[in-house]
Amino acid sequence: MKIPHNLSNWHRAHSIAQSGTLPYRRLAVGIGEHVPAATSSSPRCALKRREDGMITVLFIALLAIMMVFVLVESQALIRLRREVKLLEQQQIKRLNAPPTNTVATVTIP
Repeated sequence: MKIPHNLSNWHRAHSIAQSGTLPYRRLAVGIGEHVPAATSSSPRCALKRREDGMITVLFIALLAIMMVFVLVESQALIRLRREVKLLEQQQIKRLNAPPTNTVATVTIP
């Protein structure tokens, strides 16, 4: 980086160099000409924004699919609880019923 001659510009260049941010123009490697640094309207930034948007859409789609699975599983659990309750009631009825092979005894007064 070329150091400016007046003192106020030197402080600005020194603070940019210490912060690690790129200046607006940089030297192209191996060519020797100045190339503007990446701006928000460059194709690379547009591609990055598009990729970020696609990642967001994919994340939302995966989240929606997971929510559908959760709803389906909760409905299945509700149906299973009802079925277990019905089976339990049937078992209780069956076990409380009088045995079928017994002889009815009648007492005469």
